[in-house]
Amino acid sequence: MSFKDTLIDRKYELALFFCIIVYTTLFTFFTYMKHYSFSSFAWDLGVFNQVFYSSIYGGKPFYYTAELYLNPQGNYFTIHFSPILLLLFPFYALVPSPSTLLFLKSLILSLAAFPLFYLMRELTSSEKVSLAVCIVYLLHPGVQGANWFDFQPQVFLPLLIFSVYYLLLKGRWLLFSVSTLLALSVEEHVFSILILLFLSQLALKGASPLIASLRERKLNEPKVLLLSILACAVFYYYASRYIRSFPIRHEFRGFYEASSVFNVIGFEGNTLLLPIYVLRHLDRAFMSLIHDFSLKFLYVLFLLAPSCSPRWEAVSRLSTPSCSSPSSYPTTGRTT
Repeated sequence: MSFKDTLIDRKYELALFFCIIVYTTLFTFFTYMKHYSFSSFAWDLGVFNQVFYSSIYGGKPFYYTAELYLNPQGNYFTIHFSPILLLLFPFYALVPSPSTLLFLKSLILSLAAFPLFYLMRELTSSEKVSLAVCIVYLLHPGVQGANWFDFQPQVFLPLLIFSVYYLLLKGRWLLFSVSTLLALSVEEHVFSILILLFLSQLALKGASPLIASLRERKLNEPKVLLLSILACAVFYYYASRYIRSFPIRHEFRGFYEASSVFNVIGFEGNTLLLPIYVLRHLDRAFMSLIHDFSLKFLYVLFLLAPSCSPRWEAVSRLSTPSCSSPSSYPTTGRTT
């Protein structure tokens, strides 16, 4: 195959690559301008800049001083367990500056479009539709709003969650395991997202095929999913124990646990128990939805509007030529 044929064959991937370069360049520039116009903040850009600098040059791993009043040891892992930050240390060591973190955030967020493209191609069998979904992702106000606000380790989540789902569908278990472990290392609460994803895939199997698959001796998708769910639960247990090993000043514990966030429904305590509380107090949950309803409606409207599109079947028909004979019908990919 000639170079020209290769370009034509991969035109949608090249178009996506161009979109990623444009997105990264634009958002790096504008977040730089925001920072150098004194419009960035100690939370979170200042915190993470100090965490990176103190780890590499100060001899104090993950140390920061913005919250010593509640976290006397100043270790960031007291707040969240995010060992994935270690992957960015070499880049920060080359250019120790907040600008490096702003560039990395824009780059990592945009790179998530690659696994999203391959995931959508697997689900729709259409590269044109896959490219369109990736463009919607890059233009989505939720993504751009997160990019605009300084730096957080959660920037890895789109890249890793899309990768986990794609590798799960392809049955590439080694890379799937690595991606799952990296996703868990972003932040301790990510385990709940992954467990819901894995449970939904198990539910799609149905009861009878699931039981039949579990009886097989070879390693298959249901067994991998069950093992992954167990791994997520174990990871969260030990990550939470490690976080609790650091002392928190008693007078600031309510602020540390953000116990007042759900006061509108009368809930306080461990947020993992929130779904059970909601099921037991449906009346309070309904009243919380009505509270500031206009603001919530506008938020959902702006968040979901870019994703509103015709059904995939209609989009796929537009992206493929009309066929007059059954032999020319396009094949369909895996659907959920």
